[in-house]
Amino acid sequence: MKLRTFFTTFVVSTILATSAFGAGPWKRASMRADDGSTIEINYEIQEVVRGNMVARIAAPLWINVLKRDSAQLHAVLLNFRGSPYKRDLAELVMSTQVELTSRGTGHDNTDHVCHPGEFGNYDGQAKQGLHISFCKGADCDQFFQEVAIVDEKGNWLVDPISRSHNFQFQLR
Repeated sequence: MKLRTFFTTFVVSTILATSAFGAGPWKRASMRADDGSTIEINYEIQEVVRGNMVARIAAPLWINVLKRDSAQLHAVLLNFRGSPYKRDLAELVMSTQVELTSRGTGHDNTDHVCHPGEFGNYDGQAKQGLHISFCKGADCDQFFQEVAIVDEKGNWLVDPISRSHNFQFQLR
């Protein structure tokens, strides 16, 4: 219980402190849905060190989607502590919703509207970062992530690999 309380306190404080530390170059995780839509997670890695504790956090983090025939998109980000190879033993430590804003079509970003039959660009920034790893001395926790995208009609993008609405990935 003490470790969990400590971990939660450390997570909150490191997320608030990430803007004070330098970040590395932008990184990207890319996925493709079975309907041809693409999802990109763009992020920088912040490293926060406090004594013998080191947290690596993806912040800022942007979700970018290229999808056909939608007016509005919403994303749900999930962050799990544990091994991506033993997902049934992992612990959900954070979930957040991100509203994705239309940036128009691939060839015309001036009207910010996705017209019927066209692919539209959508993006949104997560309000908080996602932990990539957390180490206290030699004891390290790893994290993996999932994202789900739904449009205004309730249609979810489907991962062609897992055949579910949740796209699984791991930030590194």
